[in-house]
Amino acid sequence: MIAYPVLNGLARLVVKFEEYSLAGITCSFLGQTLANTAINASRSLNSQEDVDGPPPPRPPPAGKTALSVYGIERLWELTVAKKIPATKYLATFITRFLNNVYGASQLIDLARWAGIQ
Repeated sequence: MIAYPVLNGLARLVVKFEEYSLAGITCSFLGQTLANTAINASRSLNSQEDVDGPPPPRPPPAGKTALSVYGIERLWELTVAKKIPATKYLATFITRFLNNVYGASQLIDLARWAGIQ
């Protein structure tokens, strides 16, 4: 097994971060440009005025979810993490990961509701 220095590993992470960031920014820029071009072409062909979108939705319970995630983390710290300190980081990771999954699903539902996706 070959041992690699820590700096090589960090350099690899920096390079990958830059590559993925550049690819993501480029794809998002091109995608937005294509979407805007398609919308403008559709409007010019149909000669429509600017169409109003759907009414704004009620705010999702994201704030309540964030507070409940904080509450779960705090409850874990006060009970289980006092006895087993190593579980504090694991519980924080799990609750925040699940919160991100829930938030992403809310964002997708909102996009579908608004007709964007």
